[in-house]
Amino acid sequence: MSRIGILGGSFNPPTYAHLQLGIFSKSQYQLEKILVVPCSVSGFYKNSELVSETHRYNMTCLAVQNFKDFEVLDIELFKGKPVYAFESLAEIKKQYPDDDLFYISGSDSLVTIDRWKNPDQVVGSASFIVAERGNVKIDQIVSVFEKLSADKKKIHRLEFPRNDLSSTLVRERLSEGFGNDCLIPSNVLEYIMLHDLYQKGG
Repeated sequence: MSRIGILGGSFNPPTYAHLQLGIFSKSQYQLEKILVVPCSVSGFYKNSELVSETHRYNMTCLAVQNFKDFEVLDIELFKGKPVYAFESLAEIKKQYPDDDLFYISGSDSLVTIDRWKNPDQVVGSASFIVAERGNVKIDQIVSVFEKLSADKKKIHRLEFPRNDLSSTLVRERLSEGFGNDCLIPSNVLEYIMLHDLYQKGG
């Protein structure tokens, strides 16, 4: 039996913070591999800020290409409709029926899990590795799990240096013409510039 990490997100674009979440989780919780899952369309996202699924998939593949234990899955993409976390977890469980799944997330995202589609199925499908982000503490995640009558022992705190780097910040800097070399992998930045993504008028 192996321990499999699942790192979901819009990856719009992928940043070093995303990679660090996977790296720290893999080390601290002895995960065999990290499945990176770009999401389809989120109800919590301004779709006008979202570049195409093809671009997000390509950028994510570039971001992890030097990490042999990271694998990008397109199970939420190219379907022409939203695909939800509970569906992705069910699909991954079919592929890894005998393994333990660990969903990796920032606390600022996971605190809304009670508003996700079929949250009971989500919390029943995996354990959760949580990095505190923003002003959302682990105790708040525990409260949400209790509200869902979910096992709070499934919540695992990730010892992670405070990092407020976000895709939003990167997009803002790109639109204003600022450099982002220290925020996103160089090959991702090259792809963004090549395809004129996130630029004013781009």
